[in-house]
Amino acid sequence: QMVLRARGDLSGEVALLEGIDGNGIDAAYRFEGLGLVKARLGLWLEAEHDLREAVARAHGDGRVYASLAEFLRQRGRPGEAIAVARQAEASLA
Repeated sequence: QMVLRARGDLSGEVALLEGIDGNGIDAAYRFEGLGLVKARLGLWLEAEHDLREAVARAHGDGRVYASLAEFLRQRGRPGEAIAVARQAEASLA
């Protein structure tokens, strides 16, 4: 995914992410990646939905929480970002 992102191949990146199936952390990474792609495209509502879905499936993976927190911070929602960041921190303990 990182290579596709670096090359600017959004369609390849989306195809790769959509090809990931499964549950648990695999699904969390799929939704996290799709959310980040949609955020880069300015699809804010869809991006937030996917990032929140990733958190719901992450089962304590702090990286996924951090992605949502950063998204919220960039969208000018610092209070929500801090709350999610605290959840990320708690997931690491």
